[in-house]
Amino acid sequence: MLELITSDGNVPIHDVKNNYAITHKWNGIDTLHFELYLDDPAFPQLAEEAYIYETTEEQTYVIKGIDAGSSTADVDCQLNLEAWQSTAVFYYYNNTSSLPVTMQQVVPSGWSMVYETMDTQRRSVLLDAGGTPLDIALTAQDSYGCAMRFDTGRHICTVYYPQANPISGTLLTESAAMRRRPSRTGKSTDLVTRVYPIGANGLTIGHINGGRDYVENLRYTDKIICKVWKDERYENSISLRSAAQALVDSLATPEVSWEVSLFDLYRSDPQRWSDHKVELYQRVQVAYNGSTITALIAEEEIHPYHPENNTVAVNSVPRNSINTISGLKDEIQNPNSDFNAKRDAAIQNATQLIAGSHGGRVVLVQDEDGKPIELCILSDSEDLATARSLWRWNEGGLGHSDTGYNGPFSLAITKDGAIVADRITVGTLNAGLIKAGVLTDDRGKNFWNMETGEFSTSGTISSYDSPDGTLSGYLGYMTGATESGTTSGIGVGNASGDCYAIATGSGIRLQAGDYSVYVTKTGVAKLTGKAGSVLITSSGDKGAGVYITGRLFRRGSEGDEWTNIT
Repeated sequence: MLELITSDGNVPIHDVKNNYAITHKWNGIDTLHFELYLDDPAFPQLAEEAYIYETTEEQTYVIKGIDAGSSTADVDCQLNLEAWQSTAVFYYYNNTSSLPVTMQQVVPSGWSMVYETMDTQRRSVLLDAGGTPLDIALTAQDSYGCAMRFDTGRHICTVYYPQANPISGTLLTESAAMRRRPSRTGKSTDLVTRVYPIGANGLTIGHINGGRDYVENLRYTDKIICKVWKDERYENSISLRSAAQALVDSLATPEVSWEVSLFDLYRSDPQRWSDHKVELYQRVQVAYNGSTITALIAEEEIHPYHPENNTVAVNSVPRNSINTISGLKDEIQNPNSDFNAKRDAAIQNATQLIAGSHGGRVVLVQDEDGKPIELCILSDSEDLATARSLWRWNEGGLGHSDTGYNGPFSLAITKDGAIVADRITVGTLNAGLIKAGVLTDDRGKNFWNMETGEFSTSGTISSYDSPDGTLSGYLGYMTGATESGTTSGIGVGNASGDCYAIATGSGIRLQAGDYSVYVTKTGVAKLTGKAGSVLITSSGDKGAGVYITGRLFRRGSEGDEWTNIT
């Protein structure tokens, strides 16, 4: 049951069909969605940032959005974690500590931490621009490979390690738990079977890994597909190897996810269906297309009073910020992103190297006549013959080698206009031609795969009638007007904004000037124009039916006169 928390006590909310949904998220920031009629006594008191209490799980949520239609309103809420957002620091670094030590420094007053497994591994958590305790907790989940659940009733944050969970005895099949075959999404564009990890200050793992500077996973395929992974947060070889193994384990199989629509037998009758338990972070088996796969419950949508409507999202690999190469990055504009943390570390390291704090020796190479022809800067020796790490600068170009004077030079600028590098970080790139496999932002939400043609955007695409012409319209996420407010979703519209089609989480709306059509998943369809409207609903003033406003005309055939039958 849902209740609106007010200063005069809790007010019951009678959501439509008692079918509200709680979504348990991987990172613990759960959401609540419900629909209620506009004539519900609680509706006038609803407002953004008001508090909702859910009785079955005894959790409190904060209203974050209200989308009101003609007869009902959709309300979206988020778990109340204001205690984790009420303070902030300008800079945070945990001094490469264990997770319990890290969280003890930031857990809000009145809250406590509980650990499913007491893991003492030491990792670095750095927020260069600071943040709230919640920001630190979310960053820590990525750094330590864990997940967190927040209990707002008991003020307890519980830490789980889903990747270590054993396979449960639950088997999801079409004949039992699943309402229909699971929808599958898969790709192998990020498949990697061997990872070469590099930590802080060039740290590698060969000396603790039998001379091998890599870890690998060949269970899915025996193809050797390599990637170099550098993370300045790791200062210990053992921790670096462990993280690299977790990374290659998650990359060594195609990235596959399923959305499974369930008859949640366990929640409907726990005693009878004890062997069909399905919950967040659980490893289950899914019967799919004649085979059985092992998957991890990554998200679940729970309908407390209608468990037959429950849905879970399962992944063949754990959901973690390092389970794709692109997932190693965050928004470049975010000062606390992994990208900026690495960039700042690289800048600091480059400053130390160039300033000479890491040593170095300059050698001037001369020809037979004693004329200087080359400048060499040695990093690990004072003798050019024995130096392994060095710079060479001569008429042909500038290059760096880790294998001695004769190279090869993996970093170089040559006189023919070429630049060779593992990575290039720039503010602005001005180029006549860019050849690329994938063009992407640092979040991976906006990309264009030049090989497959796949295109994705989190914004809006503008269309013009010619290269130098006028704006024709838009395609993408947009907001449009409704009878009682606005609605947002994926859509297409003209330049003036008076004609558009928008698909939202609750339905579809078409608008053309003063005329509109919308259909919702709850069974409402309405056509509206200047001369009247037609409404099909299961919850009208007189019950379910078709409601018509305006004059009605009919004729027997196309050549007959129209007759007013209002």
